[in-house]
Amino acid sequence: MDKKLITFIIINLVIFFSLLYISYMVTLDTLKKNNKKPITLLNYINKGEIPSYKNLLIGLIFGLIFGFIDNFGLWLGIDILYKYLPGGTLTKAALGNTYSDVFGATAGTFIAEMAKNYFNYNEDNQPIWLNSVGIFLGCILGLLAGRLLTNRN
Repeated sequence: MDKKLITFIIINLVIFFSLLYISYMVTLDTLKKNNKKPITLLNYINKGEIPSYKNLLIGLIFGLIFGFIDNFGLWLGIDILYKYLPGGTLTKAALGNTYSDVFGATAGTFIAEMAKNYFNYNEDNQPIWLNSVGIFLGCILGLLAGRLLTNRN
């Protein structure tokens, strides 16, 4: 394997686990300051309990919509926006990604709110990992949809 790739993977893992650890420690400190019992790392990750199917499905909506629009919008939109964006290829890609991020986050928020209202869901205890899983799945679906519609790689 390429040394740069291994270094990249290691740096990403160190950042990921460092942020998880720091976030967990801040949560424990906040619980202590508020005279509440400490929680385990597993309880922290799952917000205290194993989530119900309804909790999982409602919680996945934002990430799925965001990820789908992010990749699908970038896939289709970059062809249209490319000639109007300033800078070189990387700058244009970053600006196109910014557009699809904002559009995806906005649409994901609106659709998630509609789903919460429709299903009379007012809990706020989705596991902390749920948005990441939803975004990953949505990105893959957006990529596949973009490839299928354009017949391009």
